[in-house]
Amino acid sequence: MNKKHNLVASLTPQQKTALPSLDRYLHSDMIIQDIIAAYIADLREYGKEDNNRLELYHAQFLERYLGIVKNDLFMDSIQKDLEKKFLAEVSTRHPECSFALRGRVKSLFRLENKFNAKIQDFIIDYISKHGKNPSVSMIIKSLDRIRDTIAYRFILQGKDPNSSYEDEIQHLVAIANGIPEYFNANSLTPGSIGGYTLLRAQPILGVTTKNPSVLLPAVRPYYKDYISNPKKSGFTAFTICMRHNVSLQEIELQLMTFDMFKKNEHSENSLHRNYETIQRANRLAAQLPNPNSFNKIFLQAHERLVRMSDLDITKIKVKMFAAFSKHELEDLCGLVIGRQAKPVEYL
Repeated sequence: MNKKHNLVASLTPQQKTALPSLDRYLHSDMIIQDIIAAYIADLREYGKEDNNRLELYHAQFLERYLGIVKNDLFMDSIQKDLEKKFLAEVSTRHPECSFALRGRVKSLFRLENKFNAKIQDFIIDYISKHGKNPSVSMIIKSLDRIRDTIAYRFILQGKDPNSSYEDEIQHLVAIANGIPEYFNANSLTPGSIGGYTLLRAQPILGVTTKNPSVLLPAVRPYYKDYISNPKKSGFTAFTICMRHNVSLQEIELQLMTFDMFKKNEHSENSLHRNYETIQRANRLAAQLPNPNSFNKIFLQAHERLVRMSDLDITKIKVKMFAAFSKHELEDLCGLVIGRQAKPVEYL
């Protein structure tokens, strides 16, 4: 028997039946908001019955997500912050370049899969290093690092058709170097006077890289530099975490050239699509370092990933969603591919 099925079978049939999982709500023909709300209610009930703090945190995590999905005004405020202030500023400072801003709220599928994958990856890593199971508090703390529920892509392209890759990178580096000072100097916080942006740059702790960053030393703590250190998938960009001063919601800002954007998202052999295929296979193949060990939290997260993987999306019944095949979707509710947050086009 496949080791993956051995591992999942460690949950009893009763535990599998009782376990709330997103796939159970996707054949009800409800709108996406009602599906999330129903899942949250069951997670809370299950967490209270089982005295499971992680399930209660899971419910709280999705409650914040539901607030984002329902609140278009919140997305509008972020859009205006980036469009009318930041984008106008860089357009003035770099007239040789054109810019585009594309935003999205992470789809429910991807967010739920990422949440459960983070749990199983953290547990595997912790047991490998320490030889014992992590505490629930440690697992919850690791989940606080999911910062890309809302993400914007800032895309740069030289106006001169003959502009080189090196020219565009030079502009991109200059913009990235100025972002932390720009947002933190102009940040409008409760009770402050004179600020005009609701976003503030957040340093990222514990980031290690193989190659030196091209960014200034003073700003490196704010960035994941995937240009000097590309992801295994080939993804290249500077990414920085911003925090909304009123809601405290974290937003990821990805800075890239137009060629990087095309390579990551729109080429025939999309790196991002390839990356997701590899990522999905790795998640399903994940196992505890000691085959004889038992970790109920790991098994529950893995069971949810398996259920989502086994789901036939052509049979899903959700309002404003239709799947004609795995690659042909009409997704107007953000179930699989994400909601677009009113992109501003300058290219």
